[in-house]
Amino acid sequence: EALLKISKGHPVVSPLRRCNPPTPMRPLRRPDCQTAFQTAFALWKRTHKPQQTMAARNISILIPCFNRFCAPLVKTLHDLAAATQSPRHDAFNFEIIVADDKSSRVGCVEANREINALPHCRLLEMDHNVGRAEIRNVLARNARYEWLVFLDCDVNIPDSHFLQNYLQCDERHEVVYGGVSLPPFGKRFHGNLRYRYEKRCLPKFSVENRLAQPYQSFRTCNFMVSKQTLLNHPFDGRIRTYGYEDVLFGKSLTAAHIPVHHIDNPVEIDDFEDNGNFMYKTEEAMQTLFRMRDLMDGYSLITHYSAKIDRWNMRRPLLLFFKRFGKMMRKSLRGKHPSVSVYNIYRLLYYLSLEDD
Repeated sequence: EALLKISKGHPVVSPLRRCNPPTPMRPLRRPDCQTAFQTAFALWKRTHKPQQTMAARNISILIPCFNRFCAPLVKTLHDLAAATQSPRHDAFNFEIIVADDKSSRVGCVEANREINALPHCRLLEMDHNVGRAEIRNVLARNARYEWLVFLDCDVNIPDSHFLQNYLQCDERHEVVYGGVSLPPFGKRFHGNLRYRYEKRCLPKFSVENRLAQPYQSFRTCNFMVSKQTLLNHPFDGRIRTYGYEDVLFGKSLTAAHIPVHHIDNPVEIDDFEDNGNFMYKTEEAMQTLFRMRDLMDGYSLITHYSAKIDRWNMRRPLLLFFKRFGKMMRKSLRGKHPSVSVYNIYRLLYYLSLEDD
């Protein structure tokens, strides 16, 4: 037989290609039980992620306190720790210690004594004020366990996995910082200078930016550290006033080549003092910085710009400006419409005035 193919020219005759008969299918063999089980297990292994167990780690949660009722925070942390002790996690021990640094507010210490009624919780009452740095060393020395979680007394815990996030960190990280967050803007923050300042700085304290400058981004309001590391590198007890104890601690870690590991495990700042108190704390912090300025080289923008101003011979005109307008700036910052930019300029000028004295 032949098949005609028609083209533009003459018809071409080509032989018809015959198809080979189809190969008969082999009958399927029924797999044995062992093969079926191995296939099913391999599929399950690819699609199922096993529940990671939490490494056993005993922790002491340490909270320095001054003129603050922090029993609600302790109750929240106690409930989180108790919930974390579940069958799917390795067992761990915990304690919560609050150290009151001789609060001056009437009734504050008495109100915090209810902390002692909670299991694994206790209140230390100092017989005299030792300062923001040394109170943390006192807490570390009184801690029972090998891992310490330091928190400020004016924070909230926004994540129910807060403790788990710390417990799951690699134990090779001797210092772990979790970060901070802010509550949503509301009427109570309208015109609040500290809230505006923290809001402006918040992007700088993202995990990505903190990893770029691990030591300079460290704050003492929320971090975990091994007890031995802190005892070997304690906070500088010379800082008894507000500010910069965290900066010097970060510097000591740098000198000892102890890395600071950063994770996304923030606490939420809860207490935003009024503008008058915030300005008082700011000026106190500048006084602390001035006293410790020889130790702050490379760790403070204020001292960095102060050195630049001297190189540019701008100190005298800026001090004259501050003498003329400083009180006006301070009054504006204490008012209802403070400016963060004016606040940053005021801090620098106030520091320069301390050097001039």
